[in-house]
Amino acid sequence: MRMYSDAGLAMKRTCLMLVVLLVLLFDSGSADAQQASRATIYAGVGGQGIGLSANAEYRLFSFLAVRAGYWHGFVFVRGGHGPLLAVSLLTHPEHAHHLEAGVGVALDLGNPRGVPLIPGATLGYRYQPVEGGLMFRIAFTPLIGFAQALILVVPVVVPWAGISVGYGF
Repeated sequence: MRMYSDAGLAMKRTCLMLVVLLVLLFDSGSADAQQASRATIYAGVGGQGIGLSANAEYRLFSFLAVRAGYWHGFVFVRGGHGPLLAVSLLTHPEHAHHLEAGVGVALDLGNPRGVPLIPGATLGYRYQPVEGGLMFRIAFTPLIGFAQALILVVPVVVPWAGISVGYGF
């Protein structure tokens, strides 16, 4: 049991380093980056983070964002926690109002047996001004869980939703 918690601590540190690298390593000094907000930090309830999540996101292009975060479950994955990774497409990058569609996966480090991966999708509304500032998201985020049926592991789609608030810079 002790070894499992040490692995969880190591994964938390790794995720924290990934989040910091996403925010700091990309060139925000280019002319394009000076005009538009590229990095966003936000907290979420529900969504692909399953329970509570802290996230850092970076826009590779004005319409394409990658996200890394860490989640802690409180509903159907009680005690679950782990890193999450996602990619999203955003419509109308030149405006503050967006339709967001994406896919991602959460790793459940609190699941000692069973399938530790929880894939999911996102389809929702995002408010984020081009120049940065307050960001708000609300989305339908179905998750794919895995259930044991006799000797098979069967995927189960769980309807889910999430809301996030953060800041872009």
